Amino acid sequence: MADVPNDKSRFAIAIDTDSGCFAPESPDTTETPAKGEPLFDEQGEPALFLKNQIEFLSRFHGESQRSQSLLKNLKDEGLLTPLNLDITRAADKARFGVRGLLAVDEKKLQVLSAEKAHAFLTSGLLAAIYMHLISLRNFESLANRTGHLSDEAVPWWAK
Repeated sequence: MADVPNDKSRFAIAIDTDSGCFAPESPDTTETPAKGEPLFDEQGEPALFLKNQIEFLSRFHGESQRSQSLLKNLKDEGLLTPLNLDITRAADKARFGVRGLLAVDEKKLQVLSAEKAHAFLTSGLLAAIYMHLISLRNFESLANRTGHLSDEAVPWWAK
């Protein structure tokens, strides 16, 4: 999904028909119908499946815009600090690292001016910051819940 230049009320959605995820239409009605959902109805209008996908992408785009705004505020206030994580999974002792993260520096957050903290509170930014900090505290616990996934458990799009 991408913004349409000079028209912020519209978006463009690209569909890769050569991806192997689309069945060709067949004029032969005796052929077994392909599995899946039609993208357009008989009148050429978006079918329910496509409408749902457009709605999802629209919400996703909105959340992306809010994330960009959040990051800009965090950068402008100097609240971000580099973070690298090293995890040793308890179950199988597998080790892995996550590099190049940015995290909110709690010490810097605690010394924000009352005016800025109030602005963050009323805009909802403070709630997002604390969700981020709580999420970071749960990262190791989440990593320890994962293990080797069987091929059947891995979705086709992640292989």
